[in-house]
Amino acid sequence: MNQFQKEKQIRNLNDIFTKAQSLILMEIDKLKTSELVVLRRSLKEHGVGFKVVKNKVARVAMKYSFFNFIEKDFLKSTAIVWSRDDLVVASKLLMKYQETRQLKLRIGYHLGEEQSLDQIINLSKLPDKKQIRMRLVKLIQGSIESLLLQIHAPASNMLGVIRARAN
Repeated sequence: MNQFQKEKQIRNLNDIFTKAQSLILMEIDKLKTSELVVLRRSLKEHGVGFKVVKNKVARVAMKYSFFNFIEKDFLKSTAIVWSRDDLVVASKLLMKYQETRQLKLRIGYHLGEEQSLDQIINLSKLPDKKQIRMRLVKLIQGSIESLLLQIHAPASNMLGVIRARAN
């Protein structure tokens, strides 16, 4: 890799580090290229980024970013998985993928806080933002429908009484 390519990669990684709210580091030593391609596609479909990085280049890129304190975690062959807003989706996809392959997650970060492997596993069990929004909409719709039925009930009861008197 020549100097121009390194500078371009540093700018690209710096952009990732400055815009990402969540970051997961993983080792890729035991994964085949075809497995990495499948993982990358799966993550991309859900709006999650994936990039295999050179450790030295990543350390230089993160010096001026939000994640500047994680330089120590770049060891061996490393890939980064990042999300701009939802760590739950990334952790769900990685845990699903880990069930069938030798995927080794190293550590995660969300909004500057370190996330251990256990925390990432727990996050993968939570509903993502889309599921939470759907549940809230159903809850609100059910409440409104119930309220309207309660408001309408006295009028329909009164109508029933009037009809009974008329007969």
